[in-house]
Amino acid sequence: MKRLLPIAALLIGACLTPSEGVNDISLSFDLNQVTDGWDHGAADFPTARQAELNVIGELRALPDPFEPAVRGQYLAGTNVSGNLFMYTKRYFSGLRPNLTYRVTIQVQFISNYHPTCTTGPGRTTFLKAGVSPVDLISTENASGIQTMNINKGSATTEGDFVVLSDITNDNLNCPATGTFNALLTGARIQPTNITTDENGGFTLWLGTQTTYLGRHEIYFTAMLVTLRPV
Repeated sequence: MKRLLPIAALLIGACLTPSEGVNDISLSFDLNQVTDGWDHGAADFPTARQAELNVIGELRALPDPFEPAVRGQYLAGTNVSGNLFMYTKRYFSGLRPNLTYRVTIQVQFISNYHPTCTTGPGRTTFLKAGVSPVDLISTENASGIQTMNINKGSATTEGDFVVLSDITNDNLNCPATGTFNALLTGARIQPTNITTDENGGFTLWLGTQTTYLGRHEIYFTAMLVTLRPV
């Protein structure tokens, strides 16, 4: 059985209690441990075709060859109209209220899309993430398209948040059926600072943006967030 990459100290629960001061605040979320309170959604598709997407967001046991007792936040959906954004989110509180931070993010994920494959969703599906001062909401616009209330960018553009990588892993061969493997992205600085709410809270989110017509899936296993007071 494969094991996940080691992740530093875990924070459990929706209320954070890190030490604060002039130093950075490091938050390490093991998504096998931080399990409750997650919600999911999608955007950039015609509302009339929502049922065709079959979007799934749930806590799920990791696939072979990983230990089946370990779980991740699973996200899957079908792009039926040329563009699809999917996300999973959770609200956290307990930091200093109304304080502004610069944000740096890393994410660990599992996929079975290999980087040398010239077909499939791996190279045209991008991993996005962010720390948002507002909740993420998808609503229908005047053209009948579901759109987000945040600027998450399109394709490889960042908007107010980060694009971390495509969703390929580091398996270099390209078999007909890919092998699942874990990958830890590089750290990226979020383009916009965030200010916590009156509860010292924010919304943490992870998602995928794809132009691949078809279905893709991903397991999120950990998220590393550094907050620097500004």
